[in-house]
Amino acid sequence: MLCVVKMGAAMMNEESPKVAHHIGLALRHLLETVGVAQRQETFEVICQWLETEDENARAVGIQTAVQLSYVEKEAMAPKVKEIMKHVKGAVLDEEVFEKNSETTITVSLNGLARIISNVGKTGLEHVDVIEFIRSSEELCKCEESLGIMLASSTLIGQMLSHLEPEQVPEDVAKEVCYWMSRHLRHEKMDTAIGEQASKNIVYLTKRMSLEVYKVLIGYIAAACRYEIKHQVKQFIKRINCFKLIAALFVTGDSEKNEVVLDTFMPLLVRELKTTSDEELSKLTQEVCALVKKRIGEEEYGIRVAKCQKNAAEKISDRKRKIRELAVTAPDDAAELRRKKNKKKTEMRKRKLDEMKPYRAVKRRATEKRKAQENEDD
Repeated sequence: MLCVVKMGAAMMNEESPKVAHHIGLALRHLLETVGVAQRQETFEVICQWLETEDENARAVGIQTAVQLSYVEKEAMAPKVKEIMKHVKGAVLDEEVFEKNSETTITVSLNGLARIISNVGKTGLEHVDVIEFIRSSEELCKCEESLGIMLASSTLIGQMLSHLEPEQVPEDVAKEVCYWMSRHLRHEKMDTAIGEQASKNIVYLTKRMSLEVYKVLIGYIAAACRYEIKHQVKQFIKRINCFKLIAALFVTGDSEKNEVVLDTFMPLLVRELKTTSDEELSKLTQEVCALVKKRIGEEEYGIRVAKCQKNAAEKISDRKRKIRELAVTAPDDAAELRRKKNKKKTEMRKRKLDEMKPYRAVKRRATEKRKAQENEDD
């Protein structure tokens, strides 16, 4: 037992992920060599760790429980309920962020997800999974930490994988999908968060009414538009959203597919005309080919033509409003032109800095020198 305690603490405190992984393997091997009685004793110690107020001890407990689940697998099913009860009390509490650090929360959530994966469906037979998912709202919405968002999303996905769609209430499916759409719209979203959120959404849309589905698709499209407007050099949101839309289009019925097409065809047609990113361009062509195959070439052509016509009308309306503004409010029109020219200048400067990095270094040095001279004066 002393070895278990020392290895568990070392695994949690080790800064190198590679070394921590090897310590975990050593602990797993140790648990494989002992008998059932010794493993039961280890589980009792794990429960004591999980019950304590010390967050480091709780983290050690969940890490040790993960290694035990690798050894016992389905035999550990009766113990999962006890572990989930302790984890829920610690990290799904109203004061979770006052009692736990980000590392402890992510270790607990990822550890529990791994335990459920190792033990299988039988481990959740005596657990109120739906209530546990409902309680995860605050962690799923923790936009200050990408790690917590990903860990909570992964845990929800792992629990959903052991449920039939009919077991998930419609209100839970709706809420979780809305949480996941927040992940897709997050300013610093990465591929891992996008993929896990997409998996959860694809699974849960089977339990979603058409009206709720329309709102969800609108949220996903909003993530693409946000990136187009505010993150002009990034493409990760559109790449993830287009992959998600393709999956929803394949698994959805005719009514839901109509919603997808009405919302996303303008975005797809827009990307067909641009060559800003090779991966996004290739993905857009693949999604459009899928749509063409499902709805027919004639219907696809009509939709593309409609989108192009609407886009041209928007451009024409925008130019007309600018001309009208020049007549009705010359000062406002001049300010608008000034802002537009300023943006163009900044964009040209950015491109030149990318082509000739020494320009940016030289400019910053000059600005720093001038600032120091002003302070001296």
